[in-house]
Amino acid sequence: MNLDHIIEADALKSGWGWMPPSDEVFKMFERVNTLCQPKNVLEIGFFVGHSTTYMLETFDCNVTSYGMCKQFSKSRESMLAKYQDRLRIYYIQSFMIYGTHINKDSFDFALVDGSHHYEVAACDILQCIMLGIPWLLVDNTDHSDVQAALSLFDEVVDLTEVFLYNSTHKNVSKVNEARLYNVRTNDIQKLIR
Repeated sequence: MNLDHIIEADALKSGWGWMPPSDEVFKMFERVNTLCQPKNVLEIGFFVGHSTTYMLETFDCNVTSYGMCKQFSKSRESMLAKYQDRLRIYYIQSFMIYGTHINKDSFDFALVDGSHHYEVAACDILQCIMLGIPWLLVDNTDHSDVQAALSLFDEVVDLTEVFLYNSTHKNVSKVNEARLYNVRTNDIQKLIR
């Protein structure tokens, strides 16, 4: 997969936070494509464009992406130039997504890979559920805060598959986990108590 349009090489030296271009990651997106066949994707957590590229190259889809990282601006321009009308990228905080898209866009898949803090992860997942998105790929589920946020939604999400992939930064490797969930959209009322 050609990643020449991702021009933020310096950002990648700053630490973890992106899905590496590895066979494990490519196979994960291929499997997601087989199971979900996404056409209109919501991505929460644009960094420099790796996962966005993987989706646009693997799925026959459009992507609407949100991000707030410092590396955003240069990557945004090169990504938009490459993918043109298949990609929209917004520089706003993720808690604003629901208000922006209610009754405007219909998403059939979401990649949730924004902040890994409990409150933000819970808000991101809730917004996807309230938008009626039937499939969620939640990255970094190896983080305890992300796991705790997901546990809030046990009544309306079913774990479909778990993916593991390796990532290395400054010669330190770790295993990351991503989980694919199917949302029981008919059960959303269970969240309102």
